[in-house]
Amino acid sequence: MRMLKPMRLFMVAFPAFSLAAPADGFAQDTGDDGTPWPLEFEDQGYTVVLYQPQPETFEGNRLTGRMAIEVFSEGRAESDFGTAWFDSRVDTDREDRTAAIRDIEVARTYFPDVTPEQAGAYARILEEFAVGRGMEISLDQLLTSISLAERPDLSVADVNNEPPEVIYRDRAAVLVTIDGDPILERIDGTDLMAVVNTAFAILLDLGSGRHFLYAGQDLWYESPAVTGPWEFAESVPPHVSDLIPPPDADEREMMATAEMPDEPGPPPEIVVATVPSELIATLGSAQFTPITGTQLMVVGNTESDLLFHTAEQLYYVLLSGRWFRSGSLEGPWEYVPSDSLPETFQDIPPDSEMGSIRIHVGGTEEAGEAILDAHIPQTAAIDRNDTSLDVEYDGDPVFEPIEGTDLSWAVNTDVQVVEADGRYFAVSDGVWYTSASPDGPWYVATAVPEEIYYIPPSSPMHNVTYVHVYDSTPEVVYVGFTPGYTHTVVHHTTVVHHTGWWWGPWWSTRFIPRTSAWGWHVRWNPWTGWGVGFTWSNGWFTFGIGRTAWRPWCCSTWWGPSGFHRGFHAGRRAGFRSGFWAGYAAGRRSNLYRNRNPGRLAPRDAIERGRGVPDERLAARPSTRPNNVLADRDGNLYRRVDGRMEERRGGGWERPSPGERATRTADRTGQIARPPAREAPPTGQIQRPATGQQRPQTRAQPTRNRQQELNGTLQSRNRGAARTQQFNRSRTGGAAQPGGGRRRGD
Repeated sequence: MRMLKPMRLFMVAFPAFSLAAPADGFAQDTGDDGTPWPLEFEDQGYTVVLYQPQPETFEGNRLTGRMAIEVFSEGRAESDFGTAWFDSRVDTDREDRTAAIRDIEVARTYFPDVTPEQAGAYARILEEFAVGRGMEISLDQLLTSISLAERPDLSVADVNNEPPEVIYRDRAAVLVTIDGDPILERIDGTDLMAVVNTAFAILLDLGSGRHFLYAGQDLWYESPAVTGPWEFAESVPPHVSDLIPPPDADEREMMATAEMPDEPGPPPEIVVATVPSELIATLGSAQFTPITGTQLMVVGNTESDLLFHTAEQLYYVLLSGRWFRSGSLEGPWEYVPSDSLPETFQDIPPDSEMGSIRIHVGGTEEAGEAILDAHIPQTAAIDRNDTSLDVEYDGDPVFEPIEGTDLSWAVNTDVQVVEADGRYFAVSDGVWYTSASPDGPWYVATAVPEEIYYIPPSSPMHNVTYVHVYDSTPEVVYVGFTPGYTHTVVHHTTVVHHTGWWWGPWWSTRFIPRTSAWGWHVRWNPWTGWGVGFTWSNGWFTFGIGRTAWRPWCCSTWWGPSGFHRGFHAGRRAGFRSGFWAGYAAGRRSNLYRNRNPGRLAPRDAIERGRGVPDERLAARPSTRPNNVLADRDGNLYRRVDGRMEERRGGGWERPSPGERATRTADRTGQIARPPAREAPPTGQIQRPATGQQRPQTRAQPTRNRQQELNGTLQSRNRGAARTQQFNRSRTGGAAQPGGGRRRGD
């Protein structure tokens, strides 16, 4: 058995958070950002203000950090300021993009300008406030603030970046993918056969020998062969069309809001592929438009992310988050790492029509934030007594070894089942179950073997390595998964869709497909993750995927646990060319725990039991104070006022001169030099007044590093507020999305 390496923690500040600072070395603050921080509550005649938390470590669902605290009361001219360090559990909801900081433990506090007795009173107030209480923060505020925190390294090296077969057409076209050579099966009680190894509805009428492809809204194509050529069908026999059920509520909503062209064009060409493929289609010859400030030109008459680099005279196309380049639209195409793109890609204006592709350009702010998003889990509390999982096999269970491990996996079921040392573990919609038998019964797992987390990217089971069991009680199991479970892979300096490996399907009496990186025009959305679509749609042609009378949404494994099979839209609505609005209908169901199997969620009383009852007198509310106070790692306090950074000293706020600040470096003992009134304790000692107040052990910290950290904290705080506002507007159909969003044919 190979050696298992421990999970590595690292500190990183992405280039996105190293923007040029003002002359004094500190970032500007935005003032009123419209978000709920800071919070405040009242107790014992004091008003306590909690400024936005600053994460220090974030691993699994555990968050440690610090926050600046302000305490004031009626009749006092000045407030007292301090720092509180905390440990907590984070509950997240990626659908609403919120995070609740729960089970808060105040590890220590530091109020430098008050008596030990007063500091102890403040510490007790904070501890009473934390009992049984949670504090909500937007997921985007949390996402941007963890850029300076420690977190697990999720980057994946062994990703397959071999290009798929890239097909080019100079006319409207749609790619129909078949997983290998067509497999046809008779539909019981009919004279029809269906192609089972495709997500598209393709039927063979045995009476006429004609094949029919359902295109949506009572529209069909017909062909003498599965692989074509396909033509628009003027009429379809009723015994064929009757197999398509009427649209459900989601489909009716989609059709009611679909963008319809003024004059629908001719039916797009059907291009059938039986190997991993992607399709680029232009309306006529490629039409080029320069991107301001770059050496790039965008091909405007295509739904693809297709650019032309004038200096190299090469085309670049973005497919499943990966870049490929070629000297001709006919190919051949070669892979280009995101951090090896020409520098001019970083000059694409964020608010331009191509701004959304900056997510896949290494070194951009957008790319850094997408990586940060990959670290944030979707969490849930599961009823420990849940036994809802039922695993069905195509015949007797068949297990095959997982290369590089001592594990094996079940190949003839659409549930991901792993065998480890004679015991069985299965993942269903982000929850681990375990059983002594491959046939069950299955129980919610409170732990899984460590070796599972070393399943390589070349295995179809790799995505389960992103599903975790965090903790458990006699009644509740706390679980979660990061976006890797839904095939968001951190690779080089960006995120890509899927590991890129292709695995053959299972077919005996049932067809069980595997997920694939190719063929679905996958596109990233900052709010909902990956969305899928088609190469082209003129508005009328939406194409029915998987939902038929003989196969009602059977093939969720085509797209993995994210449920793309319920989120198929045509053209831009699929997220193929829709920027921040992409795939919102699917995003509304992005919380797998709440929307797939809500019955297994633990009852609220079981979750709350043991936490303590919060004191309702201490309920927090949004404060009217600006969110501009922060603490460094040593507990020193700073605030930004009128574009100037001030430091808390001797009970007041001062703006140190550049020369004075330059002298505040570590002395020979490693102690931070301070004015005599605030002399630090001797090196290695910790202040521990009888009240429990505690100052962290001092350590050398060059002034420039402190400035960079504070600068990054303010920038990430402001960026998180902006992202939160953008998401809120996107939900209500407000202002246009950042990052542009091309219009076909512009």
